Amino acid sequence: MDVKHIDWHIFDGCDLREMDLSERDLKGAYFIKVDARGAFFLKAQLQEANFEGADLRNAYFVDADLRRARFEGADLRGAVFTHADLRGASLQGSITDEHTTWIDAQTGALEDEDASAERTTEGIRRIDIIELPVYEYEYED
Repeated sequence: MDVKHIDWHIFDGCDLREMDLSERDLKGAYFIKVDARGAFFLKAQLQEANFEGADLRNAYFVDADLRRARFEGADLRGAVFTHADLRGASLQGSITDEHTTWIDAQTGALEDEDASAERTTEGIRRIDIIELPVYEYEYED
């Protein structure tokens, strides 16, 4: 009988502020509503990770692999995505500002996606991530 090792990484409502998670394999991890302000994810493997509702202000994703990651409702103000791979990632409903850094980040569809697959975005103009509106919110710490 073959035995497979399965890692489950579920962080639900955790305090990960300024934690160093650099160079870790966190593929498919759930970071649901975590407070990860100032956390480090340098060169981390975060393919298909879920950051739904996470507070990622000033977090560092430099050289991180974030293919197909989900950031719905995440606060990305001041986050640094320099050289990050964000192809296929969902940033819908995330909050960014002029301090969110996208220098040399890879965005758009993945090459291995089936072009003939049914898409729900037909007829919607594709926009560059730089064109996304900036929302200002006041938070009480």
